[in-house]
Amino acid sequence: MAATKIDDAKKKAQKKAKDTKKKIRSVARDVEDRYEKVAREMRKEADRMRNEAEKATERAKEQMEVAREKMDATVETVRGGYEQMRSDLEDLSEDVNEYVRHNPAKSILLAGFVGFLLGLIFRGGSRR
Repeated sequence: MAATKIDDAKKKAQKKAKDTKKKIRSVARDVEDRYEKVAREMRKEADRMRNEAEKATERAKEQMEVAREKMDATVETVRGGYEQMRSDLEDLSEDVNEYVRHNPAKSILLAGFVGFLLGLIFRGGSRR
């Protein structure tokens, strides 16, 4: 009778051990499945973020290129305007010098008249 009780207790313990192993294996598979699912989701999210970063970088590069082209065009426009103004002033200077050489008396009278007008303007009217 004692041997039967020992055998029964041994069988129960073995059954409990077997059931516990099954539960541990089941929990381990569940943990692995969840780990794999989380890992897949993290990889997908990392890929999505990398793609977004690449798109943002590409957009920034394009915008910088457009800005650089606009700046280059502006610089060329300003440079062209400066060169045109410089050329026009040189032409005007040459024209004035030629006029003064050919018409010295008129030039002196004209300069005096301009000086007189500027004096009236800057003086601010009549003195009392």
